[in-house]
Amino acid sequence: MEAEAIAYLVASRRKLTTASQKYLSGYLQSGTALPPFSMEHILTAAHVVEEMASGRLPAREKARKQRERDRAQGGGEKQAVTARPIVAPVITAMV
Repeated sequence: MEAEAIAYLVASRRKLTTASQKYLSGYLQSGTALPPFSMEHILTAAHVVEEMASGRLPAREKARKQRERDRAQGGGEKQAVTARPIVAPVITAMV
């Protein structure tokens, strides 16, 4: 789910059409538990992809440094999230 959310964000900001919206909307079935995901990872990765695409970021070096920072901070554990009114609008805004 995270990879598809990243693809959707990057593509939509560039005004590209993808199947990501349809794929992500499948996760919004009422009462269905969402797979574990990290909104921070999604937004950070989308930003990194956009920076790489614009040529403002050397890809490998920046990714390595980000992994080192994540490990030093405890690594961003993923937890299961259930689709409920507070989470659904965030996911809906992505699709």
